[in-house]
Amino acid sequence: MFRRTRIALIVTLAAILAAPAAVAHAGSAFAGRPGAVSDFSGDGFADVLGIDAAGRLLYYPNNGLRLTGPSQIGDGWSRFRHVKAGDWSGDGFADVLGIDTDGYLFYYPHNGNRLDGPIPFGHFSRATRHLAVADWSGDGHADLLVADATNGDLYYFPNQNNQAPTGTGQRIGAGFASLQHMVAADWSGDGFADVIGSDSSGNLWYYPHQGSGLGARQQIGSGGWQNFRFIRAMDFSGDGFADVLGVDSGGSLWYYPHQGSGLGARQSLGSGWGGFLNIL
Repeated sequence: MFRRTRIALIVTLAAILAAPAAVAHAGSAFAGRPGAVSDFSGDGFADVLGIDAAGRLLYYPNNGLRLTGPSQIGDGWSRFRHVKAGDWSGDGFADVLGIDTDGYLFYYPHNGNRLDGPIPFGHFSRATRHLAVADWSGDGHADLLVADATNGDLYYFPNQNNQAPTGTGQRIGAGFASLQHMVAADWSGDGFADVIGSDSSGNLWYYPHQGSGLGARQQIGSGGWQNFRFIRAMDFSGDGFADVLGVDSGGSLWYYPHQGSGLGARQSLGSGWGGFLNIL
């Protein structure tokens, strides 16, 4: 009997050792951090939201720096020209804001593992080339950053108690209409959103938040960024510094970790993203 028990224990131990380890977060010190970009789960690690060709809004959780899912959290999103995920409410969970094809701005509050119905914010005051939703003011609530399609200037619209932005915004930069992609997230780790953009020559630029405006831009990538369909900045690693995610011309999604003053070696997050209308 003891021999049978010993054999059973050996077999059980061998099975445990052979089983694949579960992928899980070790825990982020930034879990529930107000104002974060794209952290739909509120665990301190940015997730990915995508709008597929059918207009469905899909949520892909970040699970150990890999994406799992997806689960559908909305439909009818093909009517939006600009869509971004950021913590507008300041509760530590990303909400979604979008500008539709008629120029109307809508706010979708995060509620559990889904979104509440849209809150209309009215017709937006500027012709929009690029939209970013990130915490520019450092108060824990995401604000709006808008590159004007007419003059190329970048404007900041402060979040005022989660209400619709008013006025024409505060000018904080120039020359942004020529960028192919423009996003905002906390690259420097100081609690204030910075701006990241790619140009037609394939360069990736970091524009540091400096006082009430932007400092001199710094190059953090070169060669090939002009071929990306989508570029997004978010704290995917959960270390408090924004990383970069991008979908290339072949439909592959890549994660570029923040490393020092630039980017580390890229890591694949999957393929088949070429048919998506937008990535948040």
